[in-house]
Amino acid sequence: MSILSRGESLSEHINEYIDLQKEKFLLNAAHKSSRVFAELLVKAVYVLCIFIAILMLSFGIAFALNTYFLNWYVGFLILSVFYAILAFFLYKRGKSMLGNFLTYELLNIFYEDENENGKYEYQK
Repeated sequence: MSILSRGESLSEHINEYIDLQKEKFLLNAAHKSSRVFAELLVKAVYVLCIFIAILMLSFGIAFALNTYFLNWYVGFLILSVFYAILAFFLYKRGKSMLGNFLTYELLNIFYEDENENGKYEYQK
């Protein structure tokens, strides 16, 4: 076997290795992106269920307050003021909380295979 044929053989093996690494990268990216989509879909369903539960609870509390105050609108007025105050505080604090939560969840999905305990350790 001549040096030229060994070089060609080595070149073929290197090209094959590069192609395999490309395939591995693409499969890994597809796997992780599907995991991200699935996790976000499940979280969206959870949020929707919690939203509906809070909505129904709010109507129940509003009707109970209406009965207590013997007026048909006071319960809804009290709850709307409460939700306005809650929205103000969530607006002030919620951006950083939501950003940290999403970052933490996405890092958990991407690095879960590489950690021994399956969780990314978020450092503030």
